[in-house]
Order: sequence, then C-alpha cells, then structure tokens
Amino acid sequence: MEATVCSSKSNHTNMKQIYCYLLSLIFIASILKVEAQGNSTTLPHDGLNVFWGDFTYFTTAAPFTNAIKHSSGFREDGERMTQVDENGYPTSITSENGAVLYIFLETTAYPTGDYTLMWEGEGAMTVQTCDGFYEFEESSEKTQTITISNSCEAGIILTLTRTSSTDHLRNLRLYLPGYNENSGYWTDHYVDYFANFELVRFAWGAGMYSPMSEWSERVHLDKLTWTAGDAADPGLPYEAMIALANEADADLWVSVPPRASNDFELQMAELIHSSLNFDHSYWMEWGNEQWNCGEWGYEGCVYLYETIEGTELDPPTQYAREVVTTADNFISIFENERDRLVVVLGGQTDNAWQLETAAAELNRMNRMDIIDVIAIGPYFSNHYDGDPLTPVQDQGMDVIMDAVNQCMENLFDPTSDAGTELYKNQAVAIANNKPIVAYEGGQHFTEWVGVDPDLVSAINRDEEIYDVYMDYFQQWEDFGGSTFVHYTSYSNFESGEAFGMKEYFDQPESECHKFQAALDWANGTTPPATVLGNSMSESEITLFPNPTSDYLNINLSELNGSISIQLYSMNGALMLSENLKYRTEIIDVSNYEPGLYLLRINQNEEQVTKKIIIQ
Repeated sequence: MEATVCSSKSNHTNMKQIYCYLLSLIFIASILKVEAQGNSTTLPHDGLNVFWGDFTYFTTAAPFTNAIKHSSGFREDGERMTQVDENGYPTSITSENGAVLYIFLETTAYPTGDYTLMWEGEGAMTVQTCDGFYEFEESSEKTQTITISNSCEAGIILTLTRTSSTDHLRNLRLYLPGYNENSGYWTDHYVDYFANFELVRFAWGAGMYSPMSEWSERVHLDKLTWTAGDAADPGLPYEAMIALANEADADLWVSVPPRASNDFELQMAELIHSSLNFDHSYWMEWGNEQWNCGEWGYEGCVYLYETIEGTELDPPTQYAREVVTTADNFISIFENERDRLVVVLGGQTDNAWQLETAAAELNRMNRMDIIDVIAIGPYFSNHYDGDPLTPVQDQGMDVIMDAVNQCMENLFDPTSDAGTELYKNQAVAIANNKPIVAYEGGQHFTEWVGVDPDLVSAINRDEEIYDVYMDYFQQWEDFGGSTFVHYTSYSNFESGEAFGMKEYFDQPESECHKFQAALDWANGTTPPATVLGNSMSESEITLFPNPTSDYLNINLSELNGSISIQLYSMNGALMLSENLKYRTEIIDVSNYEPGLYLLRINQNEEQVTKKIIIQ
C-alpha cells in the first residue's frame, strides 16, 4: 500500500492545508478508540542502543572483562571450525596452521597493560601481540601474564596448535588489565557509559537475525564466544544483558526472537522477571523492524512472509497477531507486576501504513489494551525532500552543516515527505492514547545512500552536530515524543557510517559532540507524554463546543490538585501553556488556523490528551 503524501511542492497552499487537515480527520476517525492503557509506569527520559559491533573482535568498545567473549570463534584456514564441543572449543585440530582465534583485530581500541590468560585442559598455543610473541606448551602454568604496551590493528591473536583428545583445552579467559576471574561480565567504562541513560536496548541480542526457536538454542554463559563476530549469531546470553541493565541502573529492552516458541518466551520472561532489578522495567518487543526485508533483512520480516504465504493476510496484520501471542506469554509471568513490563508496538517512520494496519488489527481483536508504547525510528538524513546535502558536498563544512540541519528540520515538517509519514504515525498513537517513543534515532548519513564516506565522518565529528542534535531533541519534544533511545553506543566512523555516540571506549568526551548533546538534553529538559496510564476519568473532563471557531470552554470541576494544560498543533508546535487557577477555563481560539489540535491536561503525574477541532 502506498502512503498518501501531503506534498510541500504544491503551489495551492490553502487547498493543500485543507486536504491535509481532512486527511488527518479521516484517518483518525477510521481508528477504533480505546480507553485503557496497559500499565501505569513512568517512562524513562532516554536510553542507548547497544551496537552489535561492540561484541566483535574488531570492537572499539572493549566491553567485556574477559576479551575472549567477543572473539571470532576458532577458525581453521579462515573457516569456522566444526569439530568443536558444545561451547565452541576444538576437540581436534587438522590444519597445520592451527586453530586461530581473533581476540582483537583491525582495531586499536583496546587497553594496554597486563592481561591475564587462563585455561583448563591440555594443549599448546601461541599468542601474537603488537609487542611480540608468546608460546605455551602443555607443561606451562595455566595462568599467564600477557603484557600489552602498544595497541595496533594486528591486535591480539591466539593460535591453538595442539589439543588433547581426552582432555581438550577449554574455558579460555583473557582478562583485561585490572580484572580477574572474580570480576563481572562488563568493564567499568562500559557500565559507566550506559549509566548515563535510563534504558539499555539490545535489539542485536538475538531479536534481529537469529532463527532460533527453542530455549536450548540460546547462548549460554559458558560459550567460548558470545557473538563470534557476526551479527547473525544468536547473540549474548540473556544473563549478561540483564547484568548490564542492573549495573547501569537502567530499564532493559530486549527484542524477542521472532521464531521463539511459547516455552522459549515463557522461560525468557521468567528469567528477566526474576533477575532484573525490581525497580526497573523490561521492554518487550517482538523482533525488530519487522518490515525490513532487504539485503540485511531481519528474521521477523522473513518469518512474517513465510507465515502469510497462501493467505490474504498482509505482514503488519500478522505482526499484530504475533505481538498479542508473545505479549500474553510475558504478561502471564509479569501478571502481578504489570508495571514492570512495557509492551512495544513498532512502526516504520517513513511508511505509516505498517503501524496503521497493525493498530487496526489489534483494535479488531480488542487487544490494543496490551500495548504500552508505540515505537518509531525518527532518523534524519538526505533521503527525502530534494536532498539538500548532496548538491553542497563540495562547498565547505559551514554550508554542509546547514544542509544537515535542513535534513533534520524536514523530518518534523508535516508538509514534507518524511514529516507526512511521521505525523501519520503520531496520529495512530494519539487515536489509541499511547505514548510514542523512539526505539532508535539520530543522523542517518551513510556511504550507501550517496554520502562520501569521508564526509560521513566529518559531519559526525563537526562541532556543529551538537547544535543540530540539541535542536533535534527539542523538536522531538515539541512533536510530543517520549522516551528517546539513541542509536548507538560505539562505532568506527571510518566505515561509511557513523552511528556511534562515541567512536571508541576511551575517546575524550570533548570530541563526542552527539554524546554531549544527549547528556545536556537529558539534564535540561523532560519530554512531554512520559506517563503511561490514565486514572483521570473521561467524565471529569468536559470540553465544549468541539468543533469550535471562537472559544473553547474547559470544565475540570471534578478534578483536584495541581492542573496545567498545553495546546499543541498537529505539527507539534506548542500554542498555549497554562497552570490553571480555577477548574473552569475559557480559551480564545479565534486566531488559530483551522485544523486539528491536541489539548494535554496534566494532573500531578497523570495526563490526558484530547483532540480539539478548530474550524
């Protein structure tokens, strides 16, 4: 289904405004309204996505105290070994070149100092570093010190040359300087980084690419490597994900593998429910970007098309049904602590049909009540609206950064291509009385959409990106957005993309302009619509006349406590904000443009949003 676009290119401005206004009314009227929310949890201000590259041998994050956990897995002559035990340790070696394990490679972002190498079983190995070469025989002590005084892209490579057929070498550990076998999973700097945010999101944990369906297929803590350097692997152990959230004092968002069986989901729910700190919530999402079926198509998309083959169903309708089944399993475990579970319904920012269709199916099933938040990915880029960036790529950074800012502003312009779809997604959230959150977001300038890779790096390192991001966050607030989960933790800016809030683990914060903007925004503002739940009765709020052309009467006589109101236009602009002294108020709206407006009523920590039509 192609989305209808209110184009900004029309010369007939008045007709365009009327058309867009009518379109919004028709669309909202077509959605079945619901009264109840799923729970009454206060949502976090912002969060941070965990990048899959953090857990590879080319990591720039150095996340684990035991560096073996992000290694490549053993390989013979470049191919993954098959003669391994249940945890990935070789039981025999056939290549004269040995079994090779990349620990750090093609990265210089790892600490110097004394590493501690430990193992069990019998075998011989070598360790190659930028400083030299270590060789250990079967007779060697099984605890050794590896001194790293220089980091280089040749990294740290371990080669297993022999292993016993009866007591094969296993339980390898290489602890970073300052850590040992009594340390937790995560390095201090990694925990401290995520502690700046209120939510940790692990879409890459297993919910994107993994085809696993049974609980026994998940990654266990004893595995040699937790990711083997490939985003398509099953992901981290859930115990490690929970530990990071607990240590960072944050909520946890983990995507559920799309093919997970009922038993898998119930056991996953039980583990998280019992292990996540009681004062934090788990955000449950079925898969991730279930519409994404391209070259790097996600497993959820593949699964949906398989499931609907031979039927008349479309993918978002089936997606809604999958969300219900999965949510019911998790709710059954969190039943007595429903406020610790946040059920997510995902939408595609630039194709609102996905969310519209899924929401319509949930309403048809009378199951919209299980949804707690609607999530979109409000990236800004040069993909839309005339591409202001490409024509100026050779005109200097001042002009380039102006174009970058224009790309950002286009996203929130309700008459732009990108903005039209953004506000349609918002309309679904409003019609169903759900907060709208960002599961990912930020700049999206990449080599594969026509931006020179050197310019990708330059844009993200330029000091002006701080101002762009601060404006971006403010526009997200004005739009009515709630929790914003930044994408992403760390990434190498030299790879044709630059999504990381930081490039490497010990980068000076003075160089991390996007990260600094995120911190300043979090410390300086609070986004609207951050409370789930609605205990204010609809009968306590009277608005008349509605539609209106001159005055709007607001009667809140049944409410007690501090009350404030805000009136927003549909493009997110704040038109009016007042703290009410009395329980009745008359607002003059005669000077406002005709259209649909949102009146937000706040009582203590609760809020209700009502639609107002000005003629």
